[in-house]
Amino acid sequence: MLGICLFVSVFITSCQNSPSKSDTDATIKPTPDSTVVAKQAEPIKDTLPATAIQWIDSTFKDIGIIKGKDSATIVYRFKNTGDQPLVIEGIRTSCGCTVADSHKEPVLPGKESKIRVKFYAGDQAVAIHEKQVYVLTNTIPYQAATLTFKVEVKE
Repeated sequence: MLGICLFVSVFITSCQNSPSKSDTDATIKPTPDSTVVAKQAEPIKDTLPATAIQWIDSTFKDIGIIKGKDSATIVYRFKNTGDQPLVIEGIRTSCGCTVADSHKEPVLPGKESKIRVKFYAGDQAVAIHEKQVYVLTNTIPYQAATLTFKVEVKE
């Protein structure tokens, strides 16, 4: 028992929180590489002036019924209601069965244009399908629009 008490008392006195010589003499000096200054990130500046878009027809279209080997063309009309040229920066579809035309020319303020989308039913199941087309533009308040269509494929 005496051995245990001696061990505990030696352990307690050697583990006191007194700083050692190496703790008090060592000072951490920041170097230019180790100094991190937190700063707010600069917002990314858009290089295109923003404008506004108005979808003349609905952004949702119900195409109805088409046969399994047919295709359908869907047209979405829009107008540039801002004061800068409207640029379609990209068009992406949700499925390989849907192809959108590329829209290369800017649409001038006050002018109308359209996006044509073609749906190929060839490999699609006999069912009701809903597909999306994502349009990226230089418009405010939103730079992206989702166009949707529904179609029923029958044999």
